[in-house]
Amino acid sequence: MIKLIGRLKLWQKFAVLGVLAIAMVLPPTLLAVKQTWDAANTARAEAQGLKPSADAIKLLQLTQQQRTLASLALNGDSAVVSLRTSQQQQLERALDAARQSSRALGDAKLDQRVDQWASRWHGIAKQIQANAINGAASQEQLTALVAEQIEILDAIGDASTLSLDPEATSYFIQLAVLHQLPALSEALEQARSRGALLLAQPEMSAADRSVYATLLGPIRVGLRAAQQVLVKATDADPTVASALEGAMNKAWAADEQALKLLSERIVDAKAPRLDVREYLAVTGPYSDAHFALMDAVLGKLQQILQDREAKYRQTLLWTLVLIAVAASLAAWLATVITRITSRAAR
Repeated sequence: MIKLIGRLKLWQKFAVLGVLAIAMVLPPTLLAVKQTWDAANTARAEAQGLKPSADAIKLLQLTQQQRTLASLALNGDSAVVSLRTSQQQQLERALDAARQSSRALGDAKLDQRVDQWASRWHGIAKQIQANAINGAASQEQLTALVAEQIEILDAIGDASTLSLDPEATSYFIQLAVLHQLPALSEALEQARSRGALLLAQPEMSAADRSVYATLLGPIRVGLRAAQQVLVKATDADPTVASALEGAMNKAWAADEQALKLLSERIVDAKAPRLDVREYLAVTGPYSDAHFALMDAVLGKLQQILQDREAKYRQTLLWTLVLIAVAASLAAWLATVITRITSRAAR
């Protein structure tokens, strides 16, 4: 080996040294480049789940509203029939948007679940339109659909890898918007819908009030869980607090006001009875505050993911530029040293 190296020309010896240097530097360099490339692609893949998530959340909101209106209409409240029909048309448009955006993720199982949900909804909608079920039955069936929607929202997180986010801030944010906040919204809306049905009755029995009181517990549990996960996100990144503070304060205040109203005006038998129209008008903004918070959380998550992808793309570009500059400089130095050494040897 030594004799072989001794026979090499000077430039060839530098070439051998260069190959050895490249062999030592190349593996960790390629690994770093691959990790940066993968991180940028992960951020992009996660961002692709935001539009389907937003569409699914909108569909969730409209399904919850349809549940309340359908139960009242089927119980004989003719004043809400036209409103229910108009709201159903909004729901159908939202469903079309949700199906289209979820298909962009390219997940066959998710597409199948969304199609099955749509089929079940259309079956229930036909029954409601034909007055083929009563208010309690429609409420039960639409509650099951809402539960399935929340599961689909979770599946969107899996299909887009949002649920596997590698950084603390964005992980807790996606956990809030895909899990905790929808669950909290559903707890509040179940109580709101059931309350409307009770207020539409001529009388509420003590048993009705007692059963209704059990619906308030999940709201308190859901509120605490949502607050905790968003506190974790703000602890990891203080900019989250400044971006979401207004929407969070409104949502948390709405929950406290809703709990107070439902406890005092429905559970408490001594309180003056609310008119169902007044009840819906007063409690509607409580639900809207949750969805406004979810919109704000999705907006912040989009900003985080876009910034992250841009950062990794820029890091990758500068890494490749530095590699090219270093390689060019090394080749130039080897050439210069070879020439100088060769002249000295003569």
